[in-house]
Amino acid sequence: MGTDEFIAANTEAITKFAEIMMANAATLNGDRDLALEVATTELGFEPAQLENAFVQLQGDSPITAENLKKIGDLALHYEILEEAPNYEDLFFNVG
Repeated sequence: MGTDEFIAANTEAITKFAEIMMANAATLNGDRDLALEVATTELGFEPAQLENAFVQLQGDSPITAENLKKIGDLALHYEILEEAPNYEDLFFNVG
């Protein structure tokens, strides 16, 4: 998230960051052992803590208004939201 001014001034860096995060997610999604290694070396978990761990898949593609609408529809159904936002308005255009 950021202001319009910040996004306009840093479009290339923001885009590159998002691309790297999605590429890293795709790598971890495809290699459970690597994901567990990251959990121990970078996050400080002990291997014994991870013996029966569920490794959550990470988002490896951009979020879309259509994806958000699915979540919003559930939130409306369960009365978490009173009305749906305009999902397109939740995105900044970075290029």
